[in-house]
Amino acid sequence: MLDGILPSNVTPQGFLAAEIVILITPPIFVFVANAYMTVLSLFFAKVAIVLMYKRLFGIYKWLRYICYAILTIDLVHGGGLIAISVACTPFKRSSLGPSWVEHCDDAAYLVAMINAVLAVFNDVVIFVLPLPVILRLNMPHRKKIGLVAVFMFGLFGICASGANLYFQIIYWSPKLTPATFVGTELSQNTEKAVAIIVGCTPSVYAFLRSKVVKMPIFDKLLNAFSSWKLPSTKPRGRPVYKSHQLEQQASDHRILRAVEPTYIALGEVTDPVTPSSV
Repeated sequence: MLDGILPSNVTPQGFLAAEIVILITPPIFVFVANAYMTVLSLFFAKVAIVLMYKRLFGIYKWLRYICYAILTIDLVHGGGLIAISVACTPFKRSSLGPSWVEHCDDAAYLVAMINAVLAVFNDVVIFVLPLPVILRLNMPHRKKIGLVAVFMFGLFGICASGANLYFQIIYWSPKLTPATFVGTELSQNTEKAVAIIVGCTPSVYAFLRSKVVKMPIFDKLLNAFSSWKLPSTKPRGRPVYKSHQLEQQASDHRILRAVEPTYIALGEVTDPVTPSSV
């Protein structure tokens, strides 16, 4: 993969750490540094999203288990830093040279490839996970559509992680072009930015309520979909106990308090929410 990247006059003898930085062209070091930043950014951003889901929707046991599984996958993301650190650390001066650089680059690429595959899976699960719970809430259709629209931002995360996976695949091509390298770096940076944006879901929802819902086109879309009726989620074959209803009601109000933090600041009064039967 390093053909044409290393200077032809580079030899393993007489290397110093400072000379490596000067003699070897920047793309290798940029790729390794970006791998570090990508792992750290995605780890903390997605862990924050999953913990928010667990806090809001933790009443559902199946959702808690999925959150634990996603957190485990995120730990694998973080473990990639150990692999890169071991592969890219020259423990002996004699090991410095083109072979060490190639070994470091291959390790960084392998970690980036594994993380790209896991990121696509993670983003799909994070996008789908809250939708069944939101649709079960008994609230006006206007608010329900707004909540679903906010979580639709997760689609951008899927697109960004998919683009990153695509560029990681073609990055292994024998003929590495500058355009491929730029595309890889750009897709990774986009994925990091989108993960942070999706993690700010409550703030995004406040923006949509204060700006977007007041646009005339929103009223037209609402009228177009007002005739839709969601399927009933009433349980079949098992009783609904009063204690469970109260627990569900507390969960519904907790969700609304989390995603509508600026209602008081905007001078708005929320409509009462009727708890949904589980």
